Amino acid sequence: MNITSTNRFDADTSDQVIGYICKTYNYSKFHFDKLNRIINENSVNKLAKAIQEGNAKVQPIQVDSHFNIVDGQHRFTALKKLHLPIIYYVDRLSYGMDAAVQNSEQRHWKLTDYIESYKRSGNENYTKLQKLMDKYKGIVSMSTIATVAGGYKDNSGTVSKVVKQGKFVFVNEQTSDFLDYSVDVRKKIGATKTTLRQNFSLSLYQIWSHKGIDKKRLFNILTPEFYRTLPAGTSDISQAIIDKYNYRLHDKIQYVLKNGVFHFS
Repeated sequence: MNITSTNRFDADTSDQVIGYICKTYNYSKFHFDKLNRIINENSVNKLAKAIQEGNAKVQPIQVDSHFNIVDGQHRFTALKKLHLPIIYYVDRLSYGMDAAVQNSEQRHWKLTDYIESYKRSGNENYTKLQKLMDKYKGIVSMSTIATVAGGYKDNSGTVSKVVKQGKFVFVNEQTSDFLDYSVDVRKKIGATKTTLRQNFSLSLYQIWSHKGIDKKRLFNILTPEFYRTLPAGTSDISQAIIDKYNYRLHDKIQYVLKNGVFHFS
């Protein structure tokens, strides 16, 4: 489309025009980006009601040069439902952009939104991660599952960032075995109404995956009383578990603390 304008602003500025705003009733020309979130019908209905009542200021939706909706799919759906015109902004620079990455600063995007988005794009790493999230929901936190599945040593924020950027790689094929073990631990310590504490889960994985650990002995020392008295920090938890594991054991598991961080010797 060629846009011609003679208004004073265009005549006086040397700025490059990279987009333009239009209005249309032709809903069929727009496409949902497969990397964007799944439409939430409740959100659409609430927005449609607010628009009808005059309580919502609807900003133009953003599309790329191929009319893929980059931002505003809920606004688009609500307006279409009300048979109202679509005010849209064509951003030529957003052509080919990854919707999930572009929206990485939007706080209403949860970790599950990013995982679902990349899964729908055909990324097998995210498909495998999503299956684990669904299976162990409410047992182990999502960030813990991503940390273990991605082969990270801790969850310092790096894991979440990698997942949101679409760079997550599923490398740990033992993840399901550990999560099954976590299910049994959760039942034993009586934490069936909540997820296992994240620091505990990460400590447990570090110890469980150590080649010198007897997993049955580890399971036996994890009692409800012991779980309730564990400290907060990951390294402190690991130390407490290994100290109890080593009690009266001839061949003790050796470890060191380097700058307060737990490491096996």
